[in-house]
Formats: sequence, structure tokens, C-alpha cells
Amino acid sequence: MKLTRNSGGKRSRAQFLPVCASAAVCAVCFLLALFLPGNGARTAVLAAVFFLSAAAGAALLLRLHRRTNAARDARLREDRVVIRQSGKSILRYDAPTRTVSLNDAEDGAAFALPAELPDCPDALLRRGIVLPESEGELRALFDDLNSGVPSGGRDLHLRLASGERRWFRADFTLLPDASGRLLRGVISVYDNTELREKELAYEKLRSDLAALAGKSVIYLEVNLTTDSIEHI
Repeated sequence: MKLTRNSGGKRSRAQFLPVCASAAVCAVCFLLALFLPGNGARTAVLAAVFFLSAAAGAALLLRLHRRTNAARDARLREDRVVIRQSGKSILRYDAPTRTVSLNDAEDGAAFALPAELPDCPDALLRRGIVLPESEGELRALFDDLNSGVPSGGRDLHLRLASGERRWFRADFTLLPDASGRLLRGVISVYDNTELREKELAYEKLRSDLAALAGKSVIYLEVNLTTDSIEHI
């Protein structure tokens, strides 16, 4: 296998060439100032050395700042792509203000949510997004967030802006601030309708079978995940 030389090192060294050139010029000017007769000439040369040094330092800081910002922006774009491909929407929660913020405008499009929504969970309930059977679960989710539970999650039956009803899983993790207090949370929300409907069907099957227990009935327990018979 043929290996190619990485040119990143050359680019890294190249960015310092203007600074090195400025430093060399400064050194020459400083030496001239030592041997030039008259205080005026020396002052002028030293002033030139000062301004060249300042310009070289500013140029270096500007280059490093631009590279840092470019690397950060590239990482943010990469993170957004990873999140989209995972099928999850990311929300941020600030416990002191009870405000939910969208990580990306596209995350709220399905529910017609604004970029920031204070007074949660009540604001979400007022919008009619949460179906009645999941209102208690939503309040329990935010109770956990506000009481400092490090992580958790709930299944929620939600109504999309289109009117379609689907099941979503909301998992959260609280992040400590500088003093260690758990005041900010990250919530990942993803559609798990297919899995939740299987779970509900299985729960109903078990309930129906329990009601038939003791009667002259032959019944089977089926694992819906593996599509296999577990008990007869």
C-alpha cells in the first residue's frame, strides 16, 4: 500500500513564515540602532522595531483565531450531520428559567415550535402537542429535570403540526455548571412509534391472557421482537 506524505505539517510551518520574516527584520533594525550615530536615528529605528513586532504578533494572533473558529465551525457542522443521521432532535433545557431551546431550527419544524419556549412544560401543554394520555409523563419528565435527577427519559404520545399522532422517546442528561449544580439539560427526542406500538400490543396480550388464566384455554406467549414463541 502506497503511503502519501501529509502536507498538514508544511501548511502549519508556512503560516509562521511572515512572523519569522518580521522577526528577522526586527533583529536587523535593532542591530542597526546599536551602531547608528545620534539618538534621533536610533529612536526611529527602535520605533520601527516596535511596530513591526506588534504587527507580527497581531498577524499571528489573527491567524490562530481564524483557524480556531474554522475548526470549531467545522466540528459544529459535523455534529449537526451526525445528529440528523441518528434521527434524533436535540433540545436544551435551562432549569432556572424553565426554557427549552432548539439545537437546530429544523428540530422544531415538525411541531411548529419556536427557537425558544419558556415556561415549560406548561407552554408545551398549552400548544396541544402532548396528547392527554402523556401529559402526566411530560410533567414527570420536567419534574426530574428540575429536581436534579442526573438522567432519565419518558415515552410521550405527541401530535405533529400535520395532525399526525406518533410516539416519541425523550431522554435527558443534566450537565453540571462550574459549581457542580445540575441546572442545564440536554434532551434527545426521537420517533419510536413502531417499537412503542409493539410494546403496547404485547402489554394488551398479556392482560388478555391473564384474564383467561384458569380457564380451559390454550394460549401462547409470543416475543414480538424476535417473532418467536416463548411459552405455551
